[in-house]
Amino acid sequence: MEQNTDQPNEPMPMQHTEPDMSPVQPPYFAKKAVHRKKVVGLTIGLSLLGLLVVGGAAYWYFMVRDTTPKAATTAPPTPPPAEKPVVSDATPETYKSSKLNVEFTHRKDWTVREYAERSEVIVTSPKTTYTKADGSSAEGVFTLRMRTGTIPDAMQNTVIKSIAVRDSEVVAYDAPTEQQRQYTNITDAGSDANTFTFVIVSSSTAFKAGQVLGYGVNLTGDAYLFVGGYGTDSNNSLAFDPVSKANFATPTYDQAVAVIKSLKIY
Repeated sequence: MEQNTDQPNEPMPMQHTEPDMSPVQPPYFAKKAVHRKKVVGLTIGLSLLGLLVVGGAAYWYFMVRDTTPKAATTAPPTPPPAEKPVVSDATPETYKSSKLNVEFTHRKDWTVREYAERSEVIVTSPKTTYTKADGSSAEGVFTLRMRTGTIPDAMQNTVIKSIAVRDSEVVAYDAPTEQQRQYTNITDAGSDANTFTFVIVSSSTAFKAGQVLGYGVNLTGDAYLFVGGYGTDSNNSLAFDPVSKANFATPTYDQAVAVIKSLKIY
């Protein structure tokens, strides 16, 4: 019997493989790292934005705010200064106008204003109280107007239409010049026989109560006009305040007549 000389099949040697010992890097580790970078970037961005906001606010506060015009504060209205009462003073003062060639004396508490361009002097009393024709009480001044040259038509028309409220009065000038008459007539007149509007120097012409003045007072051509009344005659037409015939002869009226009597005409 033949002997089996074949060797039994030996097992093949196994190849030795070193195990892979490198650390496992799961994908989610990378995701965490990316997320961490985003968070850090966002934090830095917000910080920069905060710095910009703070810096801008600081710039506005210190630089812009001082140059921004501030809204004007409304100050409370300043009350008008209290009107100083005119102290009654009868001390006589003399005024001479080279333009009108007249001189007169007035109380110190009366005011004188001259308007050379129209050859006029206006003499004004302190404020006084008087009763108007309608019975109402008024506070105002007594105004004397003195002028020479051409008398405005509005003034002439007022005189022409007026009516004497009482007989004219003859008065003597205090110290007339050589060129001046010693006596003159003064006439109180108004819109009717019971209403006083003005007193006027009517020269040599005398009127009876109720008589229309008409052209009895010469105001045409180169003439003198001496006239006065209560109020200011704001429209320059001798439209003084109308006063009742019974109430116009006040101490202020008498002071105005005293100025007329003191006239010196050169």
